[in-house]
Amino acid sequence: LMIISPLSNLGQLSINLEKALKANPNLAALPAWGNYETSAWMLGWLAAAASFFAGYRLLKHHSPQSVQITIIILWCAPILTLIADMYFTSYFFNISLSSVLDAGVFRDLFKGLAAASIWTLYLKLSRRVKNTYYAGFQNGEAGEPVRSEPTL
Repeated sequence: LMIISPLSNLGQLSINLEKALKANPNLAALPAWGNYETSAWMLGWLAAAASFFAGYRLLKHHSPQSVQITIIILWCAPILTLIADMYFTSYFFNISLSSVLDAGVFRDLFKGLAAASIWTLYLKLSRRVKNTYYAGFQNGEAGEPVRSEPTL
């Protein structure tokens, strides 16, 4: 969450922007392209910062709230970034939102939600997560740590 995911997402953004320019070389001459590119990078860095924050929070604050914040970020980030990207595309290039919807949008949404689902399952069901973030928190109150030990 802290390093690989944000760097991977920023790398994919760079690749996508390059592909768009190669497919449409005249985009570079449009003022709208510069505005879109700047907005896309700001959005990418914002999503990377949210992911880093979630990972840092898990690393430094071993509490149930850290897990909940991470799950919220995992689910909201892909949806909000996709909506914002569609808005930027529509706004800067003066095209309808329905024109922006294509198979790529749904593919990206599916990838983001699949990753969120996998991480959520891990964060909710893992014994390691329970031992690290929920030990000592019974009904929201701190107390004696209670470990989840393997049983036969």
